[in-house]
Amino acid sequence: MGKIAILTDSGSEITPKMAEEYGIELIPLQINYLDVSYDDYTVEPKYIYEKIDREVPKTSIPSIGDIVNKLNEIKNKGFDKIICISISSGRIGKITGIVGNLLNLKLIISCNEDGEYYTVEKNRGTMKNINHAIDIVKKELNGIKDYYLVLLNGDNKNAMEIAKDSMKDLIEGAKFYYEGQIVPTLSIHTGPGLFGIGYFKL
Repeated sequence: MGKIAILTDSGSEITPKMAEEYGIELIPLQINYLDVSYDDYTVEPKYIYEKIDREVPKTSIPSIGDIVNKLNEIKNKGFDKIICISISSGRIGKITGIVGNLLNLKLIISCNEDGEYYTVEKNRGTMKNINHAIDIVKKELNGIKDYYLVLLNGDNKNAMEIAKDSMKDLIEGAKFYYEGQIVPTLSIHTGPGLFGIGYFKL
């Protein structure tokens, strides 16, 4: 059957530490700002948030050279097959974003099985949305014994603390739990204040 490598990009939110622990190959997405290139592992999200008001950084996939180098690195480790899982770049429609900003609407966004992003609900007020998102996940995991759970934020520690307190039992019961900041490339498309909950039923 051969030796199979799992390769993903930094948009998966898998950290280098996690990748090493689980034997996953990583390649970072790129950030370009004022003629300087960074990647998700060499710049902090906070740095990006500080720059957004002045000039929005651009994001890109890894360069062809970086991809070739990573594939050669994988080959040299003895792998002869690769399963590659990369994120799809889902963005809120321009009109939805403009209307949301004008009306101070906060969106709850989800992702379907085809990797497409869609709006679950629009509310006024961040806290209402955070609490509703928590309620949705609690309902989805009610009675489920085995599941993974992830909490991510984009410079929104308040939401994280609220969620961790409200979801304490779910966190303790999860087969796998992770919390952290979203990677810089994704934060560029959302701006500061993002809060996300991810779960997977086993």
